[in-house]
Amino acid sequence: MKVRQRQIEVLLDQKGEPASFSWSGRREVVAEIIDKWWEGGRWWAGEREMIIYRLLTRRGGLYEIHFHSGEGTWWLARVFD
Repeated sequence: MKVRQRQIEVLLDQKGEPASFSWSGRREVVAEIIDKWWEGGRWWAGEREMIIYRLLTRRGGLYEIHFHSGEGTWWLARVFD
């Protein structure tokens, strides 16, 4: 597993779920959402809720991406080997 923590561009499907994302010059298409959960963040530090997705892509990659609701930004958090 590699920790990345870089901001990414995510395209959503009609349900508002990730359909594809771009990082390091390549586009990954989501084949399956393996898991999805919410974390509240450190409210005392002003952090807002974060939605975490574990995704399987069509190329067979396993990724974890985060949506930071307070900022409206997406982050690639982990790439699994």
